[in-house]
Amino acid sequence: MKRILYAIAILCSIASCDVERLPYDAVDSSQAINDPDYANNALIGIYGNLKSKLSDSWINEAHRLMEYNGDNVSLSGTTGDDLFYIYNYHHIDNGARINNFWIKSYQVIYGTNSAIENIKEGQSAKTDNFLGEAYYLRALMYLYLTNVFGKPYNQALETNLSVPLKLDTDINNQPPRATVKQVFEQIEKDLIKAAKLMTIQKPVFYANREAAYALLSRIYLYMEQNEKCIEYADKVIDSERFHLLSANEYRKMNTLLPEANPEAIFSIKYLSGIEEGSLNDVVGGFYCTIDGLGWGEMYASRTYIDAVSYFPNDARKAFIVPQYEDGDQMEGVWVSMIMAEDGTLIPSYQYGACRLDGSTYVMTKDNSEVVLDKTITPTGVVQYSFQDAGQTYVVYVDKKMKKRGNYPLYFITKCSLQEEKNHAWSPCIIRYSEVLLNKAEALCKLDRNSEAITILNSIRANRDCPDYNNDVISGRGYTDLLDILLEERRIELAYEGHRALDLFRNKRNLNRNYPGSHLVNKDSYKEIKWSDKNIIELIPLNQINAQGNLVQNEI
Repeated sequence: MKRILYAIAILCSIASCDVERLPYDAVDSSQAINDPDYANNALIGIYGNLKSKLSDSWINEAHRLMEYNGDNVSLSGTTGDDLFYIYNYHHIDNGARINNFWIKSYQVIYGTNSAIENIKEGQSAKTDNFLGEAYYLRALMYLYLTNVFGKPYNQALETNLSVPLKLDTDINNQPPRATVKQVFEQIEKDLIKAAKLMTIQKPVFYANREAAYALLSRIYLYMEQNEKCIEYADKVIDSERFHLLSANEYRKMNTLLPEANPEAIFSIKYLSGIEEGSLNDVVGGFYCTIDGLGWGEMYASRTYIDAVSYFPNDARKAFIVPQYEDGDQMEGVWVSMIMAEDGTLIPSYQYGACRLDGSTYVMTKDNSEVVLDKTITPTGVVQYSFQDAGQTYVVYVDKKMKKRGNYPLYFITKCSLQEEKNHAWSPCIIRYSEVLLNKAEALCKLDRNSEAITILNSIRANRDCPDYNNDVISGRGYTDLLDILLEERRIELAYEGHRALDLFRNKRNLNRNYPGSHLVNKDSYKEIKWSDKNIIELIPLNQINAQGNLVQNEI
């Protein structure tokens, strides 16, 4: 048995190098070291490790860890897969997915360290660009690692621990966990170096200068260095390489290859013709079933559906696809609190058959009929509701939906259907709209609200949503522009791995009081406070056993 995780990382890196086509041909590390075109081959292998073995690849594990802990998803039952513990915040230290994410992240880091050690700076623009890509990818790994295992930057950054900063290929060097501050300083240093070295414009499925600028805008936002966030967001904007999709284009964004998406700044490209055999277990396969592929068990949460439906024409609703039963039967769906066996009140979906009576609907409830009140909201949404014991219940009236257990199938297709192929997906690590939202949030925190709203409205104009103004903001129930910006980030960046961290880094709590199997008993978490210990994951026990100086997180 190997003594430390880095030795494991080296062996896994070599063992996982399946032969694939460019641009992600994976190359055995020993081959690459002896190859005269080492720089090119080394980087190709590193990119390959981001998505090798697609069903349990780095990007798939990273997605689960950054998305399943938010409030955009609702798991429709329990599962033996330990992703359940990511979803319900009952963290375990022996989960295969957490350990897999750690190992795969350090595989990539080992590869970037090898490239940095072996590629001599200043030989040519081409090799300097390769070197810059290595720095970028190392920074990316450390950003994801610290997001998973370290508290947000603004929470005791000098003392809170993150992950080991392994910056060489010496397997005898076993650094302990660095602080959050130290890891962010290294990320910043690597990204600035990467931006300096990457002077050749490459397709967006390679690291590029604007990708480094974009990631710098993100980390400076996290670090609350708002002026710097704006500075680097502007570098991306001023490059004029990217622009927002129109609303109609956005509705089909998931079908686009990265190079055909003007919003994609850095993506991990799926290779058509290679990964199809693994598509049953990829990210999209957990969100929906297409052509018989996929489990289709994790659906859009009720609160996300409410948020994205607030404006009737919002283009972002296109990725939420209700699954209907055959026939034309109409049904009302609402949420009420039901008492579980242990006395806990749990939000649960309720259903009633509906029939049209004049201009409104009559719904069957508790063996009697209820006439639903029909209103038009200030944003133009037709809304139905009924009163019971002094409480108003909003009812979604639609064709009768398919269900798994008691959960309606609101499939999510944002991670599927590239080139119209079931669960083909090229995950976008950073997108142009995020850069704009980063800048808007930074402007807001500098009390430059009118500029922030202008940016926000530029995005909304391309999503078929009206401009935000004071009436719309107050109508949505907010008085603080930052809350509006966080809501817009939620809707725009859903299923891209931002939501929980966006709340926690802004010292907002996460409300999960909606139907889902995360609420099953009195020990369930209906709300995760930003100050809770369990907003981060436990260090994998395998890694603690392998390297004795790793301190466990307190949860």
